[in-house]
Amino acid sequence: MNKLDFLAEYEKISFQIRNLEDQLRSLSNEYINSNAPFPIGTKVKVSYPATKYEEAYEEYGIVEGWTIDADDDVVPFLAKVKKDGTAHQTAKVYVCSRRKPTYEAC
Repeated sequence: MNKLDFLAEYEKISFQIRNLEDQLRSLSNEYINSNAPFPIGTKVKVSYPATKYEEAYEEYGIVEGWTIDADDDVVPFLAKVKKDGTAHQTAKVYVCSRRKPTYEAC
């Protein structure tokens, strides 16, 4: 195999990979859009149940977007809520999906 054959085969495989990545991205977006419980911009209360080592607690955030976690659950990206009720630009609420939180619109 010479360099031209290698480059031609490489481009063909790269094109197939890009097409599959696009299909995967559109499939993920379709899954998120059909399973997102709240629209973007909704104020949400995240309630964590008590565990053996931690007490139950609640956090508030504003939905900025959605993602799919390792367990194939749709999980929100949340911005912290400022005192005036608006979304903080940089501070985020990190959701631990392993603790199986519940979400409730406020």
